[in-house]
Amino acid sequence: MQITLNRNSPQPLYTQLAQDIQRRIRSGALPPGARLPTVRELAVQLGVTRLTIHTAYSELQAGGWVEATVGRGTFVAAPTEPATVQTDYGHDRSPPSILNDMVRLARLPGMRSLAMADAAPDLYPTRDFARALDEALTSGGAAVLSYTASQGDPLLRTSVAELVRERGINAAPDEIVITSGTTQGMALIARTLARLGDTVIVEQPTYLGLLNVLNNQGIRPIGVPVDADGMVVEVLEPLLQEYQPRFIYTIPVFQNPSGVCLSAARRNQLLVLSERYRVPIIEDDIYSALVYEGTILPAIKGSDQNSLVLHVSSFSKSLLPGARIGYIIAAPQFIARLVAAKQADDLCSPPLMQRALALFIQHGWLASHLRRTLPIYRARRDALMTALARSFPSGVQWTTPRGGLCSWVTLPRGTSVTDLYLAAVERGVGFAPGDVFFIEPPAQPFLRLSFSSLTPELMAEAVQILGQLISAQNNRRTFTVPPLAECLPLV
Repeated sequence: MQITLNRNSPQPLYTQLAQDIQRRIRSGALPPGARLPTVRELAVQLGVTRLTIHTAYSELQAGGWVEATVGRGTFVAAPTEPATVQTDYGHDRSPPSILNDMVRLARLPGMRSLAMADAAPDLYPTRDFARALDEALTSGGAAVLSYTASQGDPLLRTSVAELVRERGINAAPDEIVITSGTTQGMALIARTLARLGDTVIVEQPTYLGLLNVLNNQGIRPIGVPVDADGMVVEVLEPLLQEYQPRFIYTIPVFQNPSGVCLSAARRNQLLVLSERYRVPIIEDDIYSALVYEGTILPAIKGSDQNSLVLHVSSFSKSLLPGARIGYIIAAPQFIARLVAAKQADDLCSPPLMQRALALFIQHGWLASHLRRTLPIYRARRDALMTALARSFPSGVQWTTPRGGLCSWVTLPRGTSVTDLYLAAVERGVGFAPGDVFFIEPPAQPFLRLSFSSLTPELMAEAVQILGQLISAQNNRRTFTVPPLAECLPLV
C-alpha cells in the first residue's frame, strides 16, 4: 500500500494510518478478505515504530474494520449486511433506544455517522493522558486504586475550581461534586430536587439524555421553546405560576441540539424569575470550552447572588467521553444532599481516572489539547456548512453554530424523518432524528447533525447522500395526488 503520513499534522500518525485504511476499505480498494501488511513490514515501509502500526490496527479492529488471526495476519472484515442494519435501527424511538442506536452506529464499519455529539476519537490526547495515568499510579499508590470520597478527589476538585474561574465562577473545592459525566450529574440533581410526579421546566428541543433521566425517574418535563436567542424566557412566568416546577434546566451556551446561545437579556430575566419564584436553575455548560469564533458570555452561575444556580459540566465533549468525569458546582445547601445521592448511586467515581485528569489539567495538557483541536473542529464545522449548502435542496434550513458540536436542520413539512433515517442507515449514513429531542412530537420535522468525528471528505459524502434522500422524498410528495377534500375551492 502506498501510504503517505503527514508528520507535521496535529493528528497522531496511527490515526492518519487508520483513517487511510478505512477510506480504502470503504471505496473497495481493499475488499473483504484482503490481507494487510504485517506490523513489521508496514513499519519499515513507512519509517515508523511498530507500536504506531500496532495501535492503528488495534483501532481498526475495535471498529470492526479488520479481523486479526494469530499466525495468519490481519484481514479486511466482511461488511455488515444492510438488511440487518435496516431491521435493527430506528424503529424504537424511545430515548434509551435512540441513545443506543447512536453509539452502535458510530462503531458500525463503513458507517459515516453524524449522530453522536462527542469528542472525535482521532483527536483523543492518548499519549499525554497515558502519561497522566502513569503519574497518577506512581505518585498516588494504593490510594488511587481503592475507594475515594464520594464528593470526589480533592486534587481534581481543586483543579476544577481553578478551571471554572475562566467562566466567571468563584467556587471553593467543597462546593464541587465529581460525577460520572454530566448525565449522572443530572440524575443526581433530579433525584435530589424532585420526586415522582413533580414537574420541571426544560427547553424544547433539549438534551436527549436529560429526557431519558426524567422519564426514568417519573418526573414530568414542561417545555419552553428555543429560538435564535436561546430559551424564550418571556413565556416562562405563567408556567412557573401554573406548574410550580422543581427546577429550570437550560443549556445556555451552544445549546444541544440547536447550537444557539442564551442572550444576555434573557439570562438576566431568568435569574430574576428564579429569585422571584425560588426555583433553582440547572445550567448545563458542557460545550463552553468549544468556541470557534467570537466570545461567549460568562456562566450564569457567576451572576448567581441567591445560591439558586447549579452548574453542571464534564470533560466528555472537550476531552475524553470514556473518562466519564463530570462535576456539579452548587451552594452548600445542595452539596450534602448531592453527595448523599452520589454515595447511594455508585459510591464514588473512579479514583485513578480522577487523579489522572487532575494531573492532566495541572500540567497544562488540557489547555494545549484545546489549542490543537479547536481549529480542527472549526474546519469540520465549516466543511459541514459547505456540504449542506452544496447538497441540500431548497426549503431546508440549518443553524451555523459558533461553537459546540451540532447543527440543527429544519426539513420541509411532510418529510418523514423515520423513512429518511432508515434509508440513510441503509446507505451508510447516520444522524440523530429531531423528534427525540422533544417532549411531544414537533409540528416540523428536524434532524441533528454532529460534525465532530468525520473528516471533510466523509462529511461531504454523508451530506450528499442525505440531500439525495431528502430530494427524493420531496419529489414523491410533489407528484402525489391530494385527497379530494383538499381540491375543493375556497368559498
